[in-house]
Amino acid sequence: MTLFDIAIKNIKKNFYNYFVYFFSMIFSIVIYYTFVSLQYNQQVATASATSATVFYSFQSSAVILAIFSAIFIWYSNSFFTKKRKKEVGLYSLFGLRKRQIARMLFYENIVMGILALIFGILLGTLLSKLFSMILLNMMGTFVYIKFEIVPKAIIQTTIVFLIFIFIASIHSYSLIYRFKLIDLFKADSKKQKEPNPSLFFTFLGILILALCYYVAINAGVKLEFLSAFFGSLFLAILGTYVFFRSSLIWFLKRNKKNKNKFYKGTNIISTSQVLYRVKTNAVTLATLALLSAVTITAIGTVFSFVYMSDTAAKIASPFSFTVDYKNENVQNDLKNIIKDNNHKILNSVEGLEILKLEAKFNPKNSSGFFFFQNKSYVQLIKQSDYNKIADIKHFPKINLKNDKDTILFDGYYIGFGDFSFKDTDVTLMPNDRNINLKIIEDPYKKFVISASFADRVLVVKDDMYENLKDSSKIIKTSSYDISDQTDSEKLTNELVEFTKNNNIKFVDYYRPYKGTMESNGVLIFSGTFLGLVFLLSTGSIIYFKQLNEANEDKMRYKIISNIGISFKDIKKSISSQILTIFLSPLIIGLIHSTVAISKLSQLLGLSLVKPYLITSISYSVIYIIFYFLTVATYTRIIKQK
Repeated sequence: MTLFDIAIKNIKKNFYNYFVYFFSMIFSIVIYYTFVSLQYNQQVATASATSATVFYSFQSSAVILAIFSAIFIWYSNSFFTKKRKKEVGLYSLFGLRKRQIARMLFYENIVMGILALIFGILLGTLLSKLFSMILLNMMGTFVYIKFEIVPKAIIQTTIVFLIFIFIASIHSYSLIYRFKLIDLFKADSKKQKEPNPSLFFTFLGILILALCYYVAINAGVKLEFLSAFFGSLFLAILGTYVFFRSSLIWFLKRNKKNKNKFYKGTNIISTSQVLYRVKTNAVTLATLALLSAVTITAIGTVFSFVYMSDTAAKIASPFSFTVDYKNENVQNDLKNIIKDNNHKILNSVEGLEILKLEAKFNPKNSSGFFFFQNKSYVQLIKQSDYNKIADIKHFPKINLKNDKDTILFDGYYIGFGDFSFKDTDVTLMPNDRNINLKIIEDPYKKFVISASFADRVLVVKDDMYENLKDSSKIIKTSSYDISDQTDSEKLTNELVEFTKNNNIKFVDYYRPYKGTMESNGVLIFSGTFLGLVFLLSTGSIIYFKQLNEANEDKMRYKIISNIGISFKDIKKSISSQILTIFLSPLIIGLIHSTVAISKLSQLLGLSLVKPYLITSISYSVIYIIFYFLTVATYTRIIKQK
């Protein structure tokens, strides 16, 4: 029997233990192949109006996935190699040299990797049409897609993963030379000391996390945004590691002092065991908590972008169409085109005057005003005209009391947090005059009409408007709301051609909406599948760890069983221990992501509760499935004779 034959036999014998790793690896290959095939798929590129965005989005996603897969394969191979120390020791006793043992494990890794690669590419190819249709559906594009094999994707996926598998196998090969025979048999018999965490570090971990959340929530409000962002990121990483190193162990040990609970049933076993496990796996648990936070936040953010696609388009273009007002004939022709395309005009504001003037903002507090230049242009609208729009769009009505009072409307302001503009002085400069106004309220985070016509609007009293009026600086616009504006591609194309021929400026709702839907469709597609890969990988890491500990604890549980404790009680003890290992990183990850999403919601001025809840619940459900799978496998190993 050759070394290769032994390697194949070992794979068959240990396949149940390898299964989760094998499945996670296949899933990573399927998703990588999908990203690369969509990147090169001409049908998707043709169907998308933003084909460049699709190409670079999937290219970036493929790179992120490749890096993560490389780390996962490296870690998993190292784990399985170290896990088999006793087996390696037996081979050494039977006379095999380290070089032969290393070659055998090298063959195992290569065979497993190639099998995963073959299954991954085959499955990815078979599912490529389905994934293409899902992507286009998410992008709001409904076209027929033919089944297509993309040779570039097959070649790239094969090369990338063969390199990862080969490097990881070489690393496993080198690990064998570091093992000493005496250590191989003592691998499971190292004495464990009871962890004794410092009270100082216990509360330091909690304090760092509390400080992290304070800094994150106040980023851009009480603290400078970029500094606070990177500061909170550093504190989250540091605080999480200190929490799992000290704080969690301290709380578990304190729970041990509750005598009534500690001596009840199998709690004496599970409590003691979980202390050692948290201590041993502290770095892994902290890493998993951070990975969970990043995954939930990333997917939640992507879902929130899709959730607000329509809202974002309406903010940028409150009306379906806005055009330069030329004359009645042109307006009538435009209305006829709308009617001929079976759309109804629901609302209209025709002949709206907008006065464009140079202005200087003089804030009392400079915080948040960095995006205003020393001098900038503003657009003035009469209070009476604004209130007509307010009736149509359900904006708040305005009733200015003094001529010097004004209110600012700025849709761009939505991304700059809660900076206060109230009581800011604004100096208008019409025809070499200086007219001072005061913003009497915080600005409204919206555009009155399309941002292309009026991005920063000051609403003033009608008398003040007439006083400042300069015909050379006035533009007139007409805005229309139509029925079925999200399904107005044909009408929009005709109006684009009509306005171009008549030299009329034209801004519409549909094209930004469609572009946003396409971009967000790509984001949610890649974000969801990347998140699933991260989730499967993090779940697999805990699964591997618990599998290893099950083999180590097998003899301990046999002794416990011999002294009269039933297998039912043993299973209950195992479930309790593993639950702590699984829940602690999940809970910390959920807390981290809740703070991050809350801050994003604050910055965008939108409620993201719904997309966040969908994301976090979905993530938790899949994570808990891993928990039950781990408990089942763990108890099966313990039960084996």
